[in-house]
Amino acid sequence: MNTSTMTKVLLCAALAMGAGAQAKNNNGKGNSGNTAQQNSGPSIGAASADDVTLENADAGMIAFSTVNPMQYGGNTAGFSSEFGKADTSAWGVLGTVEKSGTLADASTLFDFSFDKTSATSGTWTITNTSSTLNATLDLTVAIHAANASTAFLFDNQDVAAGQTLSGTWSIEWLNNGGQVPGFSNLVFFGRDISTSTPTLLPVPEPHALPMTLAGFAVLGAVAWRRRGKRA
Repeated sequence: MNTSTMTKVLLCAALAMGAGAQAKNNNGKGNSGNTAQQNSGPSIGAASADDVTLENADAGMIAFSTVNPMQYGGNTAGFSSEFGKADTSAWGVLGTVEKSGTLADASTLFDFSFDKTSATSGTWTITNTSSTLNATLDLTVAIHAANASTAFLFDNQDVAAGQTLSGTWSIEWLNNGGQVPGFSNLVFFGRDISTSTPTLLPVPEPHALPMTLAGFAVLGAVAWRRRGKRA
């Protein structure tokens, strides 16, 4: 092997070793710049159904996407197929929360509240504003952060007349850099909303009240006599 050929072989070997070292860095053992290049898109990370709760119950389903639910006045493309089912009505916007935390209710039947205790967690509520009608709905809480969103479904959720239900929310998915992003916005969506009149206990008729009281009096007298005999 002549000197020229030997030089070419050594040069190829050096280039191969360099390529191997770069691949090792991109596997997470290099600097932060190489790690960022590896994470070319957002990922679901540790996000799960318990990231959003209502009355201490976890969401029934979640859907992760890169769709911003605030787009076009309410974009359901990030979860509609995952949460879809036959014979249902279309999703409608019930309320929105801007990045600043400003909340706007879009429903006459429900009021919402929203609070950030940190950039990635907080609390929320839903209130049935009717004092005479119970409500049932499919409720989706769609949270957007950085360049991704996760939607959380509460299927067939009951909210009694005048009732307020309390919940929590948190962000655990990852952005392009592999970090948990801070809150961007939120949309409350509703579907299959129905109302019903609360079932009331029957009120005794006026003429039946004296008979009821007399019955209680007889029972009391019998109990008193039995107690006296035992003594």
